[in-house]
Amino acid sequence: MKIINSGRLAMASSYHIGQKLRVPKVGLGLVKITEAGAACCISSIALLVFANATSRYLFGRPLPWTDEVVIALMVWVAAFGIVLASIRGALISCDLLTRSLSPARLILMRKLCALFSAGVMSVLGWLTWQYIDLFGNDVTAMLRAPKSIVYSGLLFGSLGMTIAFLLSLRR
Repeated sequence: MKIINSGRLAMASSYHIGQKLRVPKVGLGLVKITEAGAACCISSIALLVFANATSRYLFGRPLPWTDEVVIALMVWVAAFGIVLASIRGALISCDLLTRSLSPARLILMRKLCALFSAGVMSVLGWLTWQYIDLFGNDVTAMLRAPKSIVYSGLLFGSLGMTIAFLLSLRR
């Protein structure tokens, strides 16, 4: 287990600034890869939007293909974000019902919820895989790129969340 500082994390109801979080080493590797992917996507979006605006307003020649790329990258940013939130346990939750549980029952409840969530995300991953198999070869209007590039962000998100929920069972 590796302890990371939560000061870097987004504020969430289950965390407090300065609280140390225990993340399994496998999970830490997934965090680093996912953070890098999110940073690359966000940087690319910013560059593409800036390039399109510059080209449009300074040279009178817009770059219409950037819209397709930005839309695809937004799906990936959302996927990276939801995986990071899952790993960190920072998904929106309501602890109204669990406040009154004893510590042992609370641990059991969290483990059951993690198993259920992993199952749901696994099913979503399977359905996304089937969707990609069926429609993944369709192409985008401008770039003629396969739409599976966009849809695979959904696959990454669902499978990443499955892994995150299963890793949370070890905490």
